[in-house]
Amino acid sequence: MTRKTIQTLTTKLHGEDLFDFLKPEEERPDKKFEIKSNSPLERIINGFERVVKRLELSYQLKIPGSYQKEYKCSILSIPKTYASKDITDFCLFIPEINDKYPDTKIYLDEIFGFYLSALINNCKDKNITIITEHISFPIDWIGYNNMNKIKVRGNVGDYLDCLIKSGEIIVDGNAGGDVGSCMEGGTIEIKGDIDGISDEMDGGNIYHKEKLIVK
Repeated sequence: MTRKTIQTLTTKLHGEDLFDFLKPEEERPDKKFEIKSNSPLERIINGFERVVKRLELSYQLKIPGSYQKEYKCSILSIPKTYASKDITDFCLFIPEINDKYPDTKIYLDEIFGFYLSALINNCKDKNITIITEHISFPIDWIGYNNMNKIKVRGNVGDYLDCLIKSGEIIVDGNAGGDVGSCMEGGTIEIKGDIDGISDEMDGGNIYHKEKLIVK
């Protein structure tokens, strides 16, 4: 994504609250979302594009992939400094970024999840908000190896909070299958529907619609 493309993207914002971007049309005025050159958000977006290039090259070379590899690639590509707000802002650009790769052979729904998880796990802030309400596809692997507090506005895909040890995640929407895979501790709360709970868990609590269903 070029700087010109980034700076011309427009989102719906209301005051300073990014959540109001998701309000009904009549309640939200247009506002230009400016991204400064070499800002944390621009570096986050550029980092994701490096991940895609590296994984596409691995695919072309027929190098076997794995979720550990995708996460490690994400760790190596995220910027060194950023704040929780930058992660939330990045979520708003996911549909635009996804549309750039209509013919890719890699699974972007997974890559977005690992990249978000890498950002979350290495952020100096411990309370992170992820917005998915505006995204047309479910993102897998959100909260991978999580030890922070995550709030998700919207739905998530499969393998939510895989390998969580001591963190917490609250999902306002629905979740896919294998929730809490290899979970060792922490708490998962899902307010919407669940496709399936993992049968490979060693600890932790899972709440569904305010009811404790796994402990």
